[in-house]
Amino acid sequence: MLYRILHICKFFLLMAIFGMMILACTSGSIFNNSEANAPEPVERTNSNQEPENLAPKRPPIVEVSGLIDFHQSPYRNLLTTVPDKGSPTFFAAVPRMANRENEYRMGHMLLARQAAMYREAGVTAKFLTQSNNRDMGYREQVEVDIDKSLVRSMVDKIKITDHYQDVQGSYFSGVLKGIQITGFKVQTEVTDTVPQWFLNPPSYEGYIVAVGTSGRHMFIAESFLQSDRQALAAIAKQLDIEVKQKRDDLEKEYQGSAYQQLNLQITDTTVRGFYVIDRWVSSDGNTHYSLAVCPVK
Repeated sequence: MLYRILHICKFFLLMAIFGMMILACTSGSIFNNSEANAPEPVERTNSNQEPENLAPKRPPIVEVSGLIDFHQSPYRNLLTTVPDKGSPTFFAAVPRMANRENEYRMGHMLLARQAAMYREAGVTAKFLTQSNNRDMGYREQVEVDIDKSLVRSMVDKIKITDHYQDVQGSYFSGVLKGIQITGFKVQTEVTDTVPQWFLNPPSYEGYIVAVGTSGRHMFIAESFLQSDRQALAAIAKQLDIEVKQKRDDLEKEYQGSAYQQLNLQITDTTVRGFYVIDRWVSSDGNTHYSLAVCPVK
């Protein structure tokens, strides 16, 4: 009797061990199948952050020892900003900073500013001419108003295509995406250090053409900014046919056969489509030139 009881217990013990082995094998296969069918992990980013793979790709930095000579290729090409396959192209120069990464950010913002100026800019220009029977003087004051929100919106639309560095700063080319304009042919030849388009400005159907000049400033970035501004003022003056304020004989003084005359003109208008297609700097660095166009209203 005892022997039969021990035999039965042994039988049930073996059955229990066998059942546990089957269960372990079955659960293992289920676990493996669930892993095989599981979806791929999805990378999640903060809604306020751009995924790294979608961030705009920066061009490689071309470092130049010493100073860049804009009369030599390929640096000359930076100053010629005719449309790239129909897309407006812009040039920006940034003075040297302690943190060179900040030069990139500033350059990107300056390119966006030019793109915003291309869209729309308010211009107030004052032209003062002083003349007498011996010589003539000329003064000009230009104020440019650009919508800051428009500049910020252009940051994401500008693609930086070139980035050069020298000991004085950084220089950038950028293309405005999503806009197509007519191409312009420009003569880049130089005569006695002066560009041909300064001596003989080109003409383009449906466009006003203007040339701006500036003397040397501490930074080349400021020099080109001023020559661009002078070109913008000249275009604004041509667009604003009905000058808002004009005084031909502001002041006259007669002393025998000598006389002095002051002429003041104030232009206040909105310019749309202002676009610099070429720039140049004289060989001595004392004069900077900008050639600009703007559609006729």
